[in-house]
Amino acid sequence: MILHDNCQAAIDECLETKRFAISRLRPEEKTFDLHLHNVHEIYYSISGARNFIIESESYPVEPGDVFFVKRFESHCVTKLDEDNHERITIIVHPDYLQKLSSTETDLTHCFDVSEEEGGHRLSLARDAQQTFRFLIQKLSTISGYGEDLQETATFVELMLLLNKQLQEESAAEPKKPDFAYNERTAEILDYINDNLSENLTLENIANHFYISKSYLCREFSRFTGTSINKYLAARRISVAKRYLAEGETALTASRLAGFKDYSNFHRTFINTLGVTPKKYQTLSQQHVLSQESDEDFPTIKHD
Repeated sequence: MILHDNCQAAIDECLETKRFAISRLRPEEKTFDLHLHNVHEIYYSISGARNFIIESESYPVEPGDVFFVKRFESHCVTKLDEDNHERITIIVHPDYLQKLSSTETDLTHCFDVSEEEGGHRLSLARDAQQTFRFLIQKLSTISGYGEDLQETATFVELMLLLNKQLQEESAAEPKKPDFAYNERTAEILDYINDNLSENLTLENIANHFYISKSYLCREFSRFTGTSINKYLAARRISVAKRYLAEGETALTASRLAGFKDYSNFHRTFINTLGVTPKKYQTLSQQHVLSQESDEDFPTIKHD
């Protein structure tokens, strides 16, 4: 199995084979802004990342942490040490993981863990990190007779490791929130995501929480690594992409995503993705037809 050196190539391979693909990413590989795709993603932190945003949750990142991102969940890594950002991503087709599961063992469980059980984040102990890295290395060197079966068996072993670690972590004593966790920022993220279709401004968000706009901006940026306006625009584009992929018109998608001015939506969409909403929807439909499935979601470079 090839270990890709960029995440887009892994996503493309996963969508083509409907299995899984792996990328080993080094500092020179550009990190995506807030984005989503129609495949699951497992992110393993090696170094350089300090914050991970998934939907309305903001998580601190330490080396050895694993993040489970379910398809269609918007996500990005922020507060980076760009010269030292190294990670491994595993892109998994949802149907493939479901087929590998049994009635007794659900390998998709790691993508559906509640916040009370730990949410999207798993902190691997040193021995589990070593096993994880060993299995990734093994997958990258398998070749020859029985390659497909060996890859499947090793991948199942990897998914069993991660799901078992999640179970053990959930059964342990509840941990106190990490020092980087900020309850107010979490509440702000929830409020934004619950009210995306409303006329959200810095002023009305600040008023809702009885704080000043300057304090709001400073604290949000401090704990997420991005500004509220950038986060809000990116989340709305992510939501609009989902509606476009589901067949809604560009005008309806913009309204449901919270854009009050269509021209602003159109301009922001092009600046973010490099194509118009209409073109994006056309690409989406063409991709579905070429794959003979209504499950696949288009991916655009620098998504």
